[in-house]
Amino acid sequence: MSDIIKIESTQNNENYCLIFSLDNKFYGINVENVLEIIKVPKLDVPQKMPKNILGLITYNNISVKIIDIYSILSYKKCNYSLDSQVIIIKTEEAIFGIIVDKAVDVRQLKSQNIQPLPYHSEDNLVQYIYRLDDIFVSIIDLNSVQNVIQKTQFETSTTDVTELFPQDQKSTSIMEKRQFDLIKKFESSIEQIYYDIEQYVIFTLSKNLYSLPIQNIREIVNLKNVSIVSLPSKYNYIEGIINLRGDFISVYNFEKFLKIDKGKKEKTSSGMLIVLELKDFKIALLVDEIIDITTIRPNEVIRKFDNKFESKYVVSEIHYNNKIISVISTDKLIADERLYIKD
Repeated sequence: MSDIIKIESTQNNENYCLIFSLDNKFYGINVENVLEIIKVPKLDVPQKMPKNILGLITYNNISVKIIDIYSILSYKKCNYSLDSQVIIIKTEEAIFGIIVDKAVDVRQLKSQNIQPLPYHSEDNLVQYIYRLDDIFVSIIDLNSVQNVIQKTQFETSTTDVTELFPQDQKSTSIMEKRQFDLIKKFESSIEQIYYDIEQYVIFTLSKNLYSLPIQNIREIVNLKNVSIVSLPSKYNYIEGIINLRGDFISVYNFEKFLKIDKGKKEKTSSGMLIVLELKDFKIALLVDEIIDITTIRPNEVIRKFDNKFESKYVVSEIHYNNKIISVISTDKLIADERLYIKD
């Protein structure tokens, strides 16, 4: 078996599990949540890191948190090696990575081999035990992992993360090259993505489906993980600002900005922020929910030339799960002078 397992799409991915090892124990996650498996690169480590976070990597032009799965599963701190692997994971709410010793195999799960937990799990991190031949695999609940991260997001890590990785010059150079190659991998494919395929983030506003091309999207943030500071403004679509790892970013209520407000809503902590990195600044668009990140080919895009709202912001439509989704043009969006508030 190769060092890097390629996850192929199947018609029934929910029945397949990626098995990996941690400290000579075996764990599994649903294959449909796995985007890619890579060898560990150099991580970007800000000065103050939340507990259970090892650092950040840039993946597909999005800043992705690398979670300390050892700590979450109550293992003692370990030292990672050049052979350690990062599993890039996508859930309904986020994209993040975990570092494991090795991705071992992909197996189809059989109900007769599922066993209940022999112990009580307070955080429900492990859903059940799966018997595979002569080994036992703990199947991880990724939603519970995210819950632990949210609970500890305001706790500062006391660990010097850099000491967990190889420190010699040769190893450092190898990890730096992997980091560089990972960034270049997506940068060099921009033209191909533009002409051959393109990725879209699909989201909801007032229960309606919309999408944005992914090129200018820096990251997607759960509103529960940040605090919006309200600012006095005569514009009802300005929610305030957030501090995202030292960057102060204006937050726009996208529903109100697009003038598709279906009535007054109470402010809640639910919602998602789509952070756009433009030429001279960053903005965050507040939407109700992120549905998916999907890939669409040019022949699947329908150009639109209607009037009203569509003529100003929507240039095309895509088909997704037998539904038609309006594609909002980033170019037309950033050309709107209402983004550039002077007072």
